[in-house]
Amino acid sequence: MAAVISAVNAKIRSQPVLNYVCSTHFWGPVSNFGIPIAAVMDTQKDPEIYGGREASLEAKAKTEASQIAQDGKSIAGDAKAGAEGIIGDVKQKAGELKQKVVK
Repeated sequence: MAAVISAVNAKIRSQPVLNYVCSTHFWGPVSNFGIPIAAVMDTQKDPEIYGGREASLEAKAKTEASQIAQDGKSIAGDAKAGAEGIIGDVKQKAGELKQKVVK
C-alpha cells in the first residue's frame, strides 16, 4: 500500500502544475481568500440558525459592547474602571434587548 501511495505521489510531483496545485503555496492563499467570503455570506443568514433566540441576544449584546468600547464612551481613568463601565453597559443593553425579545 505504501508503495502505491509513493508511486502516485512521485507521479504527481513530477508534473510542475500538479506539484504546485498540491502545495501549500497554492491552497494557503485559496483558503485565506475563501474565509472572508464565507463570513460575508454568513451575515446574510438568519441568526436563529446559529443558536436560537438566546444566542442572537448574546451576539447583539456583544456587538453593542464592542461598539460602546470603540466609540470611546467607556474610556475611564484606569483599565479597571473602563472594564467595569463596559460590563455595566453590556448588562444594561442585554436587559433592554431581552425585554424587547420577551415582548
